[in-house]
Amino acid sequence: MNWKCSRRPSATPSTPGSRAARHGAHHPPHRDGKSAARAHINLPLAKAYATELARLAKQLKLSGEITLDQIVRAPGVFQTDEELVDAESIWPVVEKALKQALAALVKMREREGAHLAQDLAARIGVMRQCAGRVQKQAPQTAERYRQQLVERIKNAGWNRPRRMTSGC
Repeated sequence: MNWKCSRRPSATPSTPGSRAARHGAHHPPHRDGKSAARAHINLPLAKAYATELARLAKQLKLSGEITLDQIVRAPGVFQTDEELVDAESIWPVVEKALKQALAALVKMREREGAHLAQDLAARIGVMRQCAGRVQKQAPQTAERYRQQLVERIKNAGWNRPRRMTSGC
């Protein structure tokens, strides 16, 4: 096949992994005049893979060369037009889906917050009822404990607590 490599023109500066930074290999047109799919090489990504693979080989003390086949098979290095979707062309769909998902998330969090508020209000109500009962029973409880203590002292054989005096 007669492949021609060319750099795709771009109005924005190239960044690693960007579409503008990719190099394309174009198929010649078919007999019917329609252009075939184009293949693109992401050169910055290929260079990054080559660097990292060489560094890995050095760290692992492995011999051998990094081959073009290894780099081209790495994810994202060799792509066709069908795989390359311009971000601007899909952004409206992504934005719509994102807005719907965020709106659903906000509604769900609002429902969750309302349910939590109801639950907390019910729990606070129960705690207030219990605190009210404790306040009502507190004077009686103290008197009951005093009576139980006096009863235990009597059962132990002490009618009155002895006073300690200084001296023998």
